[in-house]
Amino acid sequence: GKLEASNKQDRIKAMSSLLNLEEFIDARDSIRKDRSNLDKTHSGTELRLQEAKRASEEYTEAETRKDHAEKRLVEIGNEMVETKSALEGLEKDLAIISEMKETKASIDSTQLVLNGKQDERKIIEASLEEANRAQETLNELEQQIPEAEILQKSESDRLAALDELIILDKGLNEDRSELRLSTIKLEDATKKQSEAQEAADHLVNISAGIEEYTPAKAAEETVSALLGMIRTFTEAKSVETRVQTESEETHERLAQLSASESTIKRLSVEEDRIEKALKSVQQNKMRSVGAIGFGVACLVAYTISAIFVILGVILLAVGAYLYQQGGSEGLDEAKKELRAQREGIIGDIARINEYRDSINDLQRKAEDNREEISKVKAKITKKLKDFPRTPRAYSELFDLKDIGSIEEIRSAIQEDLQQLALLEAERLNIGGTAEKLDQYTEALAKTKDENVSLQKRVDEVQNKIAVKESATGVSIDKQEAIRGAHSRSDRRLTELTSTKAQVEENLKRKPELEASINSVDDEIQELSKQLEAFTNQLDGLREEHGLEIGDEPGKQAQQVLRLKKAASLETEETEKNLTVTESTERMERTSKLQEEYPVLVEEAEGEVFRLEALRRAVILLDTTRDGIMGGIKTNVEKNMMQFLPTLTGNRYSMARIDEERYIIEVYDREAKNWRGKGVFSGATQDQFSLALRLAFAISTIPNTRGARPGFIFLDEPLSGFDTQRREGFMLLLREELSKHFQQIIVISHIEALRDEFHHHLSLESGRIVKVQR
Repeated sequence: GKLEASNKQDRIKAMSSLLNLEEFIDARDSIRKDRSNLDKTHSGTELRLQEAKRASEEYTEAETRKDHAEKRLVEIGNEMVETKSALEGLEKDLAIISEMKETKASIDSTQLVLNGKQDERKIIEASLEEANRAQETLNELEQQIPEAEILQKSESDRLAALDELIILDKGLNEDRSELRLSTIKLEDATKKQSEAQEAADHLVNISAGIEEYTPAKAAEETVSALLGMIRTFTEAKSVETRVQTESEETHERLAQLSASESTIKRLSVEEDRIEKALKSVQQNKMRSVGAIGFGVACLVAYTISAIFVILGVILLAVGAYLYQQGGSEGLDEAKKELRAQREGIIGDIARINEYRDSINDLQRKAEDNREEISKVKAKITKKLKDFPRTPRAYSELFDLKDIGSIEEIRSAIQEDLQQLALLEAERLNIGGTAEKLDQYTEALAKTKDENVSLQKRVDEVQNKIAVKESATGVSIDKQEAIRGAHSRSDRRLTELTSTKAQVEENLKRKPELEASINSVDDEIQELSKQLEAFTNQLDGLREEHGLEIGDEPGKQAQQVLRLKKAASLETEETEKNLTVTESTERMERTSKLQEEYPVLVEEAEGEVFRLEALRRAVILLDTTRDGIMGGIKTNVEKNMMQFLPTLTGNRYSMARIDEERYIIEVYDREAKNWRGKGVFSGATQDQFSLALRLAFAISTIPNTRGARPGFIFLDEPLSGFDTQRREGFMLLLREELSKHFQQIIVISHIEALRDEFHHHLSLESGRIVKVQR
């Protein structure tokens, strides 16, 4: 009775025990435990896999950077070779232009000498012409020579100043070239220092971000512990729902029996009233008997006095009246009818009590479960306080009313962990640049000092040139005019001096003048040949190299650009070498995790496969157990429908076990509906229970030859059965059960069954004391 009144899970568990299916439940629970442990292991593997993946990505990134840097280093080497070659070509061109300038200077010098010799010849010719006028000419020359000397000295001073200015200008150009190169280096150093400063400033922000997101790691550990509590909470809530459902079902059944309870109370009150009425009738009968006896006594005593006769008649009349009024036949019939009605529904009282006991048990379970839920809620609330407040308030994302909100916390934690990984990777990426801030700052200061020093030197040279130009009135821009003036003054002085000497000589040795003119002609011829050779050499250089003296500024500008590029390439080469070194260090640092990554991927995939296998194993065990129980259920229903007509006198013939609640339902032909066992009378329920036990026993015994038992024990199967139900039971034993069992043993205290069996055993204190056949 208790099993039939219990919940579905208890009935299924009991049936599993009867069918020896506990191994399925134990195996399922063991697999679930293994799956839970494997799930925890898999979570750890996933964390290691994520770390290895990040290391693998970092390794790949470092390897890529290293490859790019090494390729760029090769390109830089090629470019530096090309730049060096170009610089060598430019130096060669500038050397050729310098040679052309020297040749041009030789041409100019030779031309000047030639012009001088030509002038000298003219002087000799003039000397010859003026030989006759020598004294006169000599007097004129003596006046002109001092003036020419003064002019020549002045022009010589100016030429000396010009040469000094040219030397200063050459040094200035060299200083300017160094200054331009220094300025390029300064710009490059400023750029690097600025980039390093930006990286350092950004590194501060990144470090702050990492510090902000680091608590996400602790939050990940907290959410794992919280998940276990939530599972416990969910299970408790499930128990609460199940207990609530069972309680509602039991209250519903109790409500269905409320009419029976009211009827029983009403019948009890009516029976008490009839009992009181019967007692009153018995008292009246006793009084009537007393009155009649006393009346008879008075009639017997008529001899004493006539008054006793009258009194005796009156007493006899009163007693007869009272006896007639005290008839109890109607009350006895009413009492029997009431008892019959109460016996018809007496089984409902037992079910009402069982339902009330069940409700009390459910209330205790509900109270215990509410206490458990309260404890779990407190634990969850306490655990939520363990969540860090940064980088976000994780605990505020969780709502206990919505268990699924835990996934929002997990998603938020994963997002923050990914952000943390990005920040750490970025810190690692720009850390090297930021670390060089002091180095770049020092280099920038050094370059600035060099630049300032060069600028100061350029300014000093420019100041010297300006002072010199101001003091002498000489300017490099007037170089040709100054050289021409010096050449003319020198030539003039030379001419005058030569003329004087010639005049004097002519005066002394006129004959020699004629000889000298031949010598000058030879020199003029030789100088003309030299001039032609220098001119051919200059033209040859132009034709061979395609250069002009005017190309020098352009070549110098190209040289500056090449020098700038060479400096930039040297800087970039240093950076790339540093990148190669840093990438190699990162590769060495992450190589171990990078090598573990494929192994961890395979391990994680294996764990996922095993988790899925365990999940399917649980489903397979439940499906197999349900299939076995479903088969037993079908056989039980079939056997019950075989036994019910015989037991109930064909009143009930169809029965089934409800799929959802696992309770017995019988088809009531009068109600034309399936009805639960609990709505029938107690004796009818006992018939249903007997049919169920017999059907279950037959459905579960083995069918293999030699293994099937040949007997069955029935302990007090007729308790509460009336005569008609006992006859149905005996008919079931003779016709149906005898087909399944060769020997049927019935234990009973009902003597009326003695004639129904061929063998009788009497027991006392558990021992057989008598055997009858």
